[in-house]
Amino acid sequence: MGLHPSQYTTLRRQDPSANFITINKKICKSQGQRQLYEDSLSQVLQRAAPWILSLSIHGHYSTRQLEFGERCTMINSLLIKGPPLGNRFDTTYWDSCKALVQQNSAHLRSLTMVCWNQTCGRLELPKWTPLSVQFKNLRSLIIQDSNIGMEQWASYWQVLENVESLTLESTPLHPQLSISDENRSKSSNTRPITQLPKLRTLILTDVYYPESEQQLDWLIRICPVLRTLEWTQVSGGFPVQFTQYFVDKTWPELDSITIRRDLNDVSHKDYITILQAGQRPFRVLDLGIERLELDLFDLLRQGHFKALTKVDLCKATVEPELPRHKTEGIPQWVQEVLESCPSLEHITAKIITAEDIINGKPWVCLGLKEFKVVINMGFRRPSGRGPKRPKFTDNQQGLCRAVFEQLGRLEQLRALDMRYLGWNHGTRYSPLPLELRLGLGLLSKLKYIEVIGFHHYQDMREADVEWMLRQWPYLSTIYGDRLSNKPSKTLGNEYVRNQLLMSVLNSRGVALFEA
Repeated sequence: MGLHPSQYTTLRRQDPSANFITINKKICKSQGQRQLYEDSLSQVLQRAAPWILSLSIHGHYSTRQLEFGERCTMINSLLIKGPPLGNRFDTTYWDSCKALVQQNSAHLRSLTMVCWNQTCGRLELPKWTPLSVQFKNLRSLIIQDSNIGMEQWASYWQVLENVESLTLESTPLHPQLSISDENRSKSSNTRPITQLPKLRTLILTDVYYPESEQQLDWLIRICPVLRTLEWTQVSGGFPVQFTQYFVDKTWPELDSITIRRDLNDVSHKDYITILQAGQRPFRVLDLGIERLELDLFDLLRQGHFKALTKVDLCKATVEPELPRHKTEGIPQWVQEVLESCPSLEHITAKIITAEDIINGKPWVCLGLKEFKVVINMGFRRPSGRGPKRPKFTDNQQGLCRAVFEQLGRLEQLRALDMRYLGWNHGTRYSPLPLELRLGLGLLSKLKYIEVIGFHHYQDMREADVEWMLRQWPYLSTIYGDRLSNKPSKTLGNEYVRNQLLMSVLNSRGVALFEA
């Protein structure tokens, strides 16, 4: 909860058994307001402590928020950030963190540590880490923007023996305390670790130390039941040993692989080898390949379409037998994925034509959450002046409605982003008009929409915008150049209607960004 002090009383009155509290940074204009805020927050936390199951503390400025730590004994999900904001150290904060972790060690299933360092300004902090606690049921560990002392990583390896999901983000991995017998012998309490037998999800983001080959050998390789690997910003290019490990069945259950690097995309040969060596159909295979060739697409089609949850076709190559106007982004491939992958949740591609949608089969990916593809309607937008809206032909209107009808079946959609990725201004296309008169109302069942994106401009009216706000309660962001490109007959400013529509969106908390 990140609310004004006066709202806490109302919230507690409405829901006395609330079990999820988030403490956010609260900036008050005066010391008196801050005192009232802290008093109100402290009272709420004291009363709520026995019920709290999930607690997130970040951006804090006062240790008073943590004084109730020993009262919380049922927490199963905890996020803690240290040291306190402003490079101030207070033993109350440190003791409260210890109490929170130790009192809930038997219940904690998820622990997130953010900015957990061993120094606070010029101060040396006590040599304690939540990783030193004996957890019985911890299954998820997330460490972000932290620099844990090398002597404390022995505890880290012990914790990982029972963890099923690990995320390291901007946090160096110290190999000296991994599976090295020499360093392990320095701690009598540290048992030899040859593998992490339960780790199924591993996410490594900006782990700048050690090099990628060492990360592969000292951490990734020792996870025999690994199923999901997300490995981004790996320095030094694609680790060549990864392909051989995969062929050798080091991870027989691995069916979701995302590897992104600063340099050197995976080779065509390695991509084929991994596809052919897979022990089970891939849910995700995102290796940043330079060009997606027809033979690779065929391999995906033959053995993996039923399981794929994420597809990126932005690097699809051009099929020479296709007409020139059809080659950009391989529209047929996009349609084939949409009509053949029932488990699909995310698709990213350059372009699909309305003609492909109309002539193709109905989409089977009814659980799709993210659609990032330009829809080319294949006709030029009618021009017009003044307050009257330009007319579309009956055929154009029918085409728009057919596309909206197909999109309207994706009831789980969160993002409908029709911006052209890798945009080439020499490429001409006609975007889908977001207007009620052309079928926008057919998207009324998309109740979870959060993001809308389009290139250039739309010709929307207030009724269109009001409908979006009413039908999509979670809408928070719109990407596009302008909502309207038509001049005002009375004010003579071609952007005035756009400004009016933007003010409506802003008043409802929806942000508009230029595409």
